[in-house]
Amino acid sequence: MAKIPHKAPGPFGAIALSLSGGGYRAAAFHLGSLWYLDRVGILKDVSILSTVSGGTILGAKYAIAAKRGVAFHDFYKEFSRFLQSTDLVKLSLARLGKKSRGYFGYTDLITSMAEVYNKELFSDERFGIFWQKGAIHLKDIIFNATEFRTGIGFRFQKSGSPRAVIGNGNVKIDVKAAQQVRLADITAASSCFPGGFEPIAFPTDFRWPDEAVLPELRKDLGKELPLMDGGVYDNQGIESVMHVVGRKGAKVPGLFIISDTDQPNDDIYTLKTGEGTSALPLSMLNAFGWALMFFSIVACGLLLNSSGLFGPPGEWSWRTLLYVIASLVPLLTTAAIIWLRRKVIALLDRVPKVGSRSWKEIKHLTVDQFADMVQVRLTSLFALTSSIFMKRVRSLVYTLVYQDKKYDKRRVSNLISDLIRSDKEQVISWLAPSPAVAAVARDATDMKTTLWFDNAQQQRSLVACGQFTMCYNILEHIIRRFKDKPENYPAAVRKVYDKAYSDWKVFQADPFVMEK
Repeated sequence: MAKIPHKAPGPFGAIALSLSGGGYRAAAFHLGSLWYLDRVGILKDVSILSTVSGGTILGAKYAIAAKRGVAFHDFYKEFSRFLQSTDLVKLSLARLGKKSRGYFGYTDLITSMAEVYNKELFSDERFGIFWQKGAIHLKDIIFNATEFRTGIGFRFQKSGSPRAVIGNGNVKIDVKAAQQVRLADITAASSCFPGGFEPIAFPTDFRWPDEAVLPELRKDLGKELPLMDGGVYDNQGIESVMHVVGRKGAKVPGLFIISDTDQPNDDIYTLKTGEGTSALPLSMLNAFGWALMFFSIVACGLLLNSSGLFGPPGEWSWRTLLYVIASLVPLLTTAAIIWLRRKVIALLDRVPKVGSRSWKEIKHLTVDQFADMVQVRLTSLFALTSSIFMKRVRSLVYTLVYQDKKYDKRRVSNLISDLIRSDKEQVISWLAPSPAVAAVARDATDMKTTLWFDNAQQQRSLVACGQFTMCYNILEHIIRRFKDKPENYPAAVRKVYDKAYSDWKVFQADPFVMEK
């Protein structure tokens, strides 16, 4: 069993920090949370950093800054500019389809995203930076993904422990090879959420400084390893921290902060009735397609016959050319319908237990009925994967840490919705958020997961929410742990308390005060 340290840096000892997924919403909220930890002087006490998806976008960049000795203020300004000025989706779409040495032979959306990360954020920085000489307060760094071969977590991690594995219990990556991986590719793997992106194939889709490493990696893996968003397995990065603490001889952190942008939603899925009124059956639509092909071929033949193309060459004229061009329209229409029909049949054959043989059973459905059935299936599947499964996984991993006695009085859940939760029990009356604070927290919580900001106010609200929510939770933790008697607090704890208490009073009046 891990031992609780008697001596550790800072007022709370060494800190473990996990940053959840949630796209730019998560990155901006976590940025505000880190800003406040730095303000009260305990960010430097973070020794374990575990990140997922949007948390990795921020966490990887911060880890580089910490390794390089960049002042937090400078990191904060640079990352803020990145969030405000970079539309990841727009930049990624511009790269789609280009020839590539990746798995598909062309640039798909996730490999395009990796290139944008590399250009806009990481400048070809490699994972090996964390093995270079130079002090860093982060002793364990874990960027979380999920591998879809066996369906469990996959960790790109740098640790002082020889027991730390890069990968997981089923697939292990050699340290020397891992050091060559771009942080852009790691971030892409960590933020590659299902539905929005295709899996990123390791190692083929990754960009290596020495391509000679690929044959050896393929030999070890046997086949390509599909990686996706770490949030599929654990969207809060909690389990990775518990793995670190659970190693033989490891010490329990003095504080475990879980920064989480999960959105409370009691209405995950609303069943809607069909709104279509069309009575056109699929069989009639199919017949219309065949008729269109027939008349297109006839029209093409008549046009070519009238063109004079088949007469003596001397009789050809501009009129002949015009007829030939006009005949291309029905000809291409026919080719397009044939191509589309083959694609639809091929897609149906890929659907388990359906296939193209189901046509006889479904051709009587109207177009609107069929569209309703497809829409309901897609939207319910999305709700299942993006909300129901995620909430279930979240509940399980939170249970792990909250039922573990080692973390008693050592855990802080920094939730984006903390200050608007109706079930939130106030540890003391003056901690109740003001209407101004609650309004900003509501705006931040309601914001959808995205990879761009439409306006500066979105980022502003999220960062402010991270700042005052972390302030609130630090105060609440101190009061719960040391009781409401500041005069009895240890000197270092009292210093943090006094700072946070003063800041909370200011936040209550103006939630955006710290940006000034």
